[in-house]
Amino acid sequence: MTRVLIVYPYMPAYRIAFFDTVRSQLLERGVELVIAHGAPQREISERGDAMTLPGSIALDQRTHAVRGREITRWKLPDLADIDLLVVEQALRHPAVYRAVVRRPHRCRLAMWGHGQTMTKPSTRLEKRAKTLLTNRCDWFFAYTEGGRRTVTEGGFPADRVTVVQNSQETQPAAGPQTEAAAHTGLFIGGLDEHKLLGLLLDAAVLIRERDPEFRLIVAGHGSDERLVQAAAERHPWIEKRPYVGVEEKAELATEASLMLMPGRVGLVAVDAMALGLPLITTDYPYHAPEIEYLIENDLLIASAQDAAAYASTVAAYLGDSPARIDARARMLAAAPRYSLDAMADNFTRGILSALKAGRR
Repeated sequence: MTRVLIVYPYMPAYRIAFFDTVRSQLLERGVELVIAHGAPQREISERGDAMTLPGSIALDQRTHAVRGREITRWKLPDLADIDLLVVEQALRHPAVYRAVVRRPHRCRLAMWGHGQTMTKPSTRLEKRAKTLLTNRCDWFFAYTEGGRRTVTEGGFPADRVTVVQNSQETQPAAGPQTEAAAHTGLFIGGLDEHKLLGLLLDAAVLIRERDPEFRLIVAGHGSDERLVQAAAERHPWIEKRPYVGVEEKAELATEASLMLMPGRVGLVAVDAMALGLPLITTDYPYHAPEIEYLIENDLLIASAQDAAAYASTVAAYLGDSPARIDARARMLAAAPRYSLDAMADNFTRGILSALKAGRR
């Protein structure tokens, strides 16, 4: 049987349904999918979303800091009977470099990623190194259309790229919005420095001054959780919730009318569309690729990266029911284009195409 091995940094809860779906689709076509993953490191481990996928392989992992950069060493499974190896597009895994030059001849190599480093600054040397490493692969799985453009501009063959349309499992809102929802903003995600929680909490105080009924719900765990907890202790209208899964998000969507994400926006864009919650962010420079979904559907609402500017933008939407209702309808209309099923179909087709194409 043809075998495909995907190596993933760690197994977050939002990837379980995706991998299960792809595995089933491939098995129907005579392809066995094996998943191997590492463990979450540093601030990611504090999000509390790590899971175990039945049948997956837990990698022997060692992480070191080298000149301020994190290097993760994995001992990969034997590749002798693997027809396609799919790895993260990253420079921090020495095992990937070894796979580039020493994998068995039958084993094609694919990368899965953003196309470039988007979520933090990178040097010219790092950009060049990532391009060179990517171009040694046989196939590329781009999270979004923007990733496809980036790798092809760097010299990767366009006919060997699959645009995955990165997504996750979602549910629609569990019911109609409550009366209080018109005055409530919702934050969902990891509570870390990239989410600009300090700005969110400062802005919330300013919004409350304009709207005495304003409430803020913050759901998640992370390294900056203490900031939210302290704010909730000072202000009873700020409510801290734990990590929430798909069903809990659907329930939360009945309690709020806006998604407030001033920092990095990634897959939360998919949640916001499925839940019908207009998302308000800032001009933060390191958004993840999924912000493209909001941009290409003219759904992006962003202020300057400043508490006063952000508060003003949020308050304007809270005070303008027609604008908020129109934005909600457009979010719901765009949501089906970015479903988990569509992503799984794209990924499965890409794997089959990579197997058929062979090595470059």
